[in-house]
Amino acid sequence: MAYKKENGLKLYLECEIRDKNGKLLSKYKKESESLLKNFMVILQAVFNTSVIKTSPIGNQNTVYTVTVKDTSGASKSVGVGVVFYNYVSSTNYWIFLPLTINAPQNDDTYGIQVGSSPASVSRDDYMLGGKILSGSGNAQLVYGAMTVEIPDGIPPDTVFRAIRTFTNNTSDNITVYEIGLVIANQVASNQSTLPAPIYVLIARDVLTSPQTIPPGATLTVRYIFKVTA
Repeated sequence: MAYKKENGLKLYLECEIRDKNGKLLSKYKKESESLLKNFMVILQAVFNTSVIKTSPIGNQNTVYTVTVKDTSGASKSVGVGVVFYNYVSSTNYWIFLPLTINAPQNDDTYGIQVGSSPASVSRDDYMLGGKILSGSGNAQLVYGAMTVEIPDGIPPDTVFRAIRTFTNNTSDNITVYEIGLVIANQVASNQSTLPAPIYVLIARDVLTSPQTIPPGATLTVRYIFKVTA
């Protein structure tokens, strides 16, 4: 049976640059080059966890994990499922964030990231080639808070957008050549000091038209997830 070419999961990328007065300077849109191998490994592992059909006996906790390469290049076990039983008191707790991209302002460790490398995309990419750091120093951009919209769209399409705005507070032009999407994964229980999240790149794009942000201007990036049925 042949598949309809337009159906299935699509990922698009939009960029808008506006000057300090909000005037639109440029707009760019493309279909994303790649949801990376990391994304597929995590997704398959989520699908492959087991339904628990009998009640555990006593206090029990189990974390289902899969190994991927994080943004430092290290092999890390990320949690894709948790089973917990009989943890009901205020001193017993769980934190389970499997695939969050909802980064706050100035946090450049996850969510949408931008970079300065034009190196081609590979399915095994685990970091941007030259991530631009958040800040107002030389060659830096201020990372705004992430926004993840609720699904919407006109049938047969369903879409949602992940959005971040970057502000150039320097006195020089800054050019963005690459854009990526990084998830944070965190699993913890009964720990006074929480373990640091694990950061995993799931998408990376090199722009065919690099985006140059003048001083005082902003770059708004939107990753648009779309399915058509």
